Amino acid sequence: NGVVHLDVKPESIFLLESRNRVSVRGRPELCARGSRRDRIATHARQVWKLGDFDAHRMQGKAVGPYTAPYAPPEVAKAKVMVEIVRAQPTMDIFSLGLVALEMFRRTPLISASSSKEEALRTLGGDGLKEILREAMAHLPVQLKALLNKMLEISPAQRTSAVALKSSSALTGNVRGPPVAKTY
Repeated sequence: NGVVHLDVKPESIFLLESRNRVSVRGRPELCARGSRRDRIATHARQVWKLGDFDAHRMQGKAVGPYTAPYAPPEVAKAKVMVEIVRAQPTMDIFSLGLVALEMFRRTPLISASSSKEEALRTLGGDGLKEILREAMAHLPVQLKALLNKMLEISPAQRTSAVALKSSSALTGNVRGPPVAKTY
């Protein structure tokens, strides 16, 4: 649709519960009690939603403010060099990849204590590929393959939203490393 979010980060992603009516062979599945309307079984499922579109731009327009720790390399380089960069959907794919990596590692790639300039230099620097490789070292193979496509340094090589949506890694049950117990 031409809209690029440009500020995908954990605080912009919401997990909501959606209620969908369940039907069997096109007919509503009935429960034991209540009115007919109440007896139609509902199935709760969780749905991820993207919010906070304050920074959005139409595709091809100049990128404005960006949350530095989630900036794609092309934005980070442009911000460091004080150059204009044009909004592209692959920018959101990279940022979403960083959020997913953070969810599975349970820690952000760029430390919260890093300055904006430090974060932009890291994400726009030549060593980013190695940093990402090390960060993904202990992830499941299927998840690592998906994140490699999302976190491709070159925007032209990055996966598309359509390819991402149909990824087999998203249709299966991929788990991250076990959570360390704290006492």
